[in-house]
Amino acid sequence: AFAALPVGNTLRVSIPVRLAETMPEYGAITPSTWYRWTQDQTSRFEINTITGTILTKPPVVTSREISWYAEPRSVLSDTAGHYIYRDQLISQPW
Repeated sequence: AFAALPVGNTLRVSIPVRLAETMPEYGAITPSTWYRWTQDQTSRFEINTITGTILTKPPVVTSREISWYAEPRSVLSDTAGHYIYRDQLISQPW
């Protein structure tokens, strides 16, 4: 699930992503090419609420094992991001 937390003049945003950017092993690359699953991750951003600028933070990789049944969730606190994936709790300082 998407999470957002206002901290001062910024809005911290955390979005679980199922990333598919592994190049296919066949044929030419076209606009409709299907890229294979790469990993599940939580993408993180800070939005400056005064200027509107967006800072991309490094993602937190939650899995490199494919699972179409796990739905990652994120929870934000003032100092950390907490990510729930399958039976794991992954915490990282913001």
